[in-house]
Amino acid sequence: MALPLGRDRPMPVEAAMAAADRVWTMGFPFRAGKAIAGLELVATDCAWGVGSGRPVEGPIAGLLLLITGRGRG
Repeated sequence: MALPLGRDRPMPVEAAMAAADRVWTMGFPFRAGKAIAGLELVATDCAWGVGSGRPVEGPIAGLLLLITGRGRG
């Protein structure tokens, strides 16, 4: 909710990494691996990465939003 309101709500990197790992492996309801097929996601602020293909780099918080369907327009 903070993002559309233009509010800065920093996400703890360790928590975001744990959440991204869980979302990437859990399947339903996110199916992140299928939705992001053909891309390699690489975090720029921590040691996290998944997938293969065209690289997409960004902060782990942004990648978490992407794999949960919140970062797609």
